[in-house]
Amino acid sequence: MRMSILAIMLSAGLFGMLFILDRTKEQWDRAGVLHDPRPLIVSRLRHHLGYGGVVHNFLNSILRPDAERQEDTAIDLGAVRGTLLYYDSLDVSPMERSSRIIIAEELDRIYVAARRIESGEFKGQAPEDVFRSLDVDLDALAAAVDTLAKISAGTSTASSGYHGLLSDFEAAIGLNGMIQNLKLFLLTGDTQLLDDAETCLDQALTILGALRQHATSVAEAEALFVIHDTISTYRHAIRVAGDMTRDGASAAEIDAVIRINDVPAISAYATLLGFEKLRLMESTATVASGFKQLEWTMIGLVLFVLLPMITEFGSFCLSLITGLPDWERKLSDAASDLAHEELHKVHDFSSLPSEFANLETPFGLIRNTIWHRRETALQDQVQVAAVTSENERFHSELEALRIEQDMTRERARTAHQRAVEAVNDGKTLSSVMDSLSHGILASRGIGEIVFWNSGVPELIGVSPEWLSGGRTLRDLIIYLASRGEYGQGDPVVIADAALDRLEERLGAGVVSSDHKFANGRVLALEMSKSTSGLIVFSAADVTEHHEQVEAMQQQATSDPLTGLPNRVALDEFTTAMLKHSERSGEVAAIMAIDLDGFKPINDTHGHHAGDELLREIATRMQEEARETDFVARVGGDEFIIVLLHLEDGNGALRFGQRLLRAIEMPVTLEDGTEVHVSASAGISLFPYHGREAQPLCVLADMALYEAKGKGRNAVVMYELPETQAVNVLTAASSAS
Repeated sequence: MRMSILAIMLSAGLFGMLFILDRTKEQWDRAGVLHDPRPLIVSRLRHHLGYGGVVHNFLNSILRPDAERQEDTAIDLGAVRGTLLYYDSLDVSPMERSSRIIIAEELDRIYVAARRIESGEFKGQAPEDVFRSLDVDLDALAAAVDTLAKISAGTSTASSGYHGLLSDFEAAIGLNGMIQNLKLFLLTGDTQLLDDAETCLDQALTILGALRQHATSVAEAEALFVIHDTISTYRHAIRVAGDMTRDGASAAEIDAVIRINDVPAISAYATLLGFEKLRLMESTATVASGFKQLEWTMIGLVLFVLLPMITEFGSFCLSLITGLPDWERKLSDAASDLAHEELHKVHDFSSLPSEFANLETPFGLIRNTIWHRRETALQDQVQVAAVTSENERFHSELEALRIEQDMTRERARTAHQRAVEAVNDGKTLSSVMDSLSHGILASRGIGEIVFWNSGVPELIGVSPEWLSGGRTLRDLIIYLASRGEYGQGDPVVIADAALDRLEERLGAGVVSSDHKFANGRVLALEMSKSTSGLIVFSAADVTEHHEQVEAMQQQATSDPLTGLPNRVALDEFTTAMLKHSERSGEVAAIMAIDLDGFKPINDTHGHHAGDELLREIATRMQEEARETDFVARVGGDEFIIVLLHLEDGNGALRFGQRLLRAIEMPVTLEDGTEVHVSASAGISLFPYHGREAQPLCVLADMALYEAKGKGRNAVVMYELPETQAVNVLTAASSAS
């Protein structure tokens, strides 16, 4: 009965687990893209390269050399390089590595071409001639990205759904899509590109229709409407371009007629990406909750079903094992009793003749004698077996000792032979070690230095004579500390502390680290300690590689125009700092800022004036911000500031009010021209509006759009939907 109840409980638990897995399957499929980085990386590459990205801005700079700024291309190039660095951290295949190299090479060519255009090298030339003069292969770039996309689709289980539709839409309008084909048609005159552009446009509109079915909010529906309106406008532009080409119009003339403002559509697409990230995070949270329920179900099964069953089975096995010796003893006693009973059994000889009856007594004595001798024989047999076993053990031990002695003699002969060979080859080994580009040094613990090759003095900057004077490892560290290689202070104290740390780290095995000397040289050090106490150091000069890595990291995380951190650095900082705020219980704020009236200044006075203005605004933002705040440039005239250590949202509003007043102050350009701009700002608060960086940035952007809708030059605090209240402070009203 009890086992039946346990079986019923086990079946119910298994059905419950199947129900939980089925309920979370859809959310797991949607959130799966977060667990496979390749689709996200490829989507980010397409976003930064395609519509509104590197290739789009690059082709526009050829068609409109006097109206476009080149730093947009530089910003997107930095973002793409940062994404490629992230891709390099994965376990990539040879095909992926080849595609990544092609992308990097084409990005370098685009960067060089953009700088040539910016320098005025092609001033006065037709866009068609400029494009033919540039060594850029956009088809190779698009093919490499498509290769990465196919590989990522093969490794991902979450390439469909809303995220897949967004990726397909990006491919249809961006890199090798509608926009690129249209721009290339203007520059090359290839009519096939015009047909391809119209085909891609139809694909984009079809995908937009599918995206509308997934929209769950008014903001998404409005964003899709803006994108659909812009893409539909391109159909008319494609037809006009074809007609004007047949009439003999130039690329510049056609571009001037069909020019479309893509900024609203690009901003709307960014809004869709933000909402999709929110969905993915919500799906991940649902999956986590489902697995938590599954975990508790498993624990319940173990506690209430499996554990009792295991206990019952274990009890049965234990009783069986403990009962075996008792059963054996009882059987042995029963057999002995039967034999003893048979031996002492009294036979009745009364019916026999008297001469036979008189034999009863002697026969009884004979039986007793036979039984006694049998018992004695059995005991002797046991003793003989024990002695035999002991002799065999002694013989085995003697044989093992003999074999060990032979092996010891053989090892001694081998060691002697190797010692002789080592002495004979000493000069050859020393010559080989000296020919290495690496520096090799060995010491007995922190004591005497017993070996160093010719590379050591050159790498660490000491003379061979100094090392030859019976120096110890401690002497060497003190000497380096006296040169300031380990910071300021007493060289002896510094050296002893460094040696203590070295001893501690060497206990864990081989230690590797990079050390930068005061003269700028960087050495890659590898240290190991043998069981005999010998410490071996290997050093290689990696200064050039270290400088290249630092330059790439700086380029990937900073804005080339203002020197401010870029989007990549912002994401890393925000994620880390929000975790700190969560632990400390403090309020933090994300403020999205967009300049008002910047484009007219840039169009009127030129992009050099716009660059100068952006640098001055960035300087003012840094001056107003505290040391603990983080200021980043994330777009042309878009900035984000992360405010930490706040008591409440009023502190963020007061800071925004002060910042807008500082931005309103006139800016005097190098040529003496005085210009004015204002700014709009949106704020979201941690933890009131969210606990993740990306959703908070999306909410800050929504508040920023609200500020612009209120008449610009305003600070807006995002309010939760149920309140429908927006707190707006304009710079003008606060100043009064």
